Amino acid sequence: MLLYMTLKCGRRDVGILAMEFWQAGGGYCWHERKLVEESKLAECFAILENGLPTERDIACFEALKAAWRQFSIIKDQIAQWMLEGEFEKAKQALANHGRERFKQAVDLVVEWMEH
Repeated sequence: MLLYMTLKCGRRDVGILAMEFWQAGGGYCWHERKLVEESKLAECFAILENGLPTERDIACFEALKAAWRQFSIIKDQIAQWMLEGEFEKAKQALANHGRERFKQAVDLVVEWMEH
């Protein structure tokens, strides 16, 4: 399930696509979709957290949650800049920080699944 969650939201250029959509007149619907998907992801995290069988799984999940929180900080800032029309700022943050933090979370999932 965790791997599925990673793959489902693992599109690395989602932020840029949302910016292009916004600039093409797509308006706020990308943001509404983002909120819906984040809610689904939060449900998946809760289900996963309640079914962890070992201490190692619990430790790996806690590390993942911490990494995801760090990713969420920049993700939410990027979304705010997009809503404010600060597309270049959002694009730079995505390229410089968003992808890096997302990769950190994905790397933790891969390490967890490999051991």
